[in-house]
Amino acid sequence: MTRRPPPHRDQNATPFSWVLADLCKSTGSICAALVDQEGETVDYTGFGDPFEIRILAAELRLLLTHLSHAPRLASTIELTIVAKRKSYFVRALPDGYALIVQLARRASGISPRPLALAVVQLCKEAGFAVPSLRQGRASPESEAPWRRVEVEEDAPWSRRPRALRTSDGQADVEVIGRLAVDPAARRGERGYRVRLSNGEEGTLVREPLGFWYLEEDP
Repeated sequence: MTRRPPPHRDQNATPFSWVLADLCKSTGSICAALVDQEGETVDYTGFGDPFEIRILAAELRLLLTHLSHAPRLASTIELTIVAKRKSYFVRALPDGYALIVQLARRASGISPRPLALAVVQLCKEAGFAVPSLRQGRASPESEAPWRRVEVEEDAPWSRRPRALRTSDGQADVEVIGRLAVDPAARRGERGYRVRLSNGEEGTLVREPLGFWYLEEDP
């Protein structure tokens, strides 16, 4: 079933738009917004009434503020709310900003790989120190551990990778082994330990929506 086109925007797009749109596309999420410390929406994307998206973003940003005042929850940087009909995800960003996502129906969380990329891209666009998703520290040189790649697959029934393409060019893929499925992983996720034709090794994962992510050895 094809989704309807998103409604007409009621504010101009910013450089953050493509990051939010890509996050929704790669996770199947309904909508996403970037809000500031006052709960004002900097930019948004997705399906639904734009005014309702901004109200949702403001309320969830306020909830994150309340948690920061609770002694045992003050260090909270991520929050997932799972309800009967709708689910939400909140990720704190530097300088009081936050990423707000309405998840796909029946979703219980958001994939860490596209999330990591979105956090890095949003912070770079805003000029923030990018939080390191490996060590939990922030520095301008920090990068997300995963990057999205285009993969040439074997027969559709196997989905086994044989070549990949990144911004650096194309490389043949040698599969060293299949990764054991994490019980917490979503159904349909596949992982491989691979060696590229340039000699580098890494972990290559195909997510249920068909997007591939490469985690290179640090």
